Amino acid sequence: MLTAEQLISDAGLRPTKARTAVLNTLLNSRTALSQPEILTALQGVKEIDRVTVYRVLDWLLKNTLIH
Repeated sequence: MLTAEQLISDAGLRPTKARTAVLNTLLNSRTALSQPEILTALQGVKEIDRVTVYRVLDWLLKNTLIH
């Protein structure tokens, strides 16, 4: 199974800590997650806040890594 970092790199994009953390959270979930659920799952990561999660989700969507 591919990791978030591999998926981002294979798409020719730069994997950052926030992008990798959000995508890994989505990949490891069995159901769709809302932004607050993602933020709660990433509570221990100090660089990630509400705005960062929204920006990463927009970036992932724009680059067709999520739908």
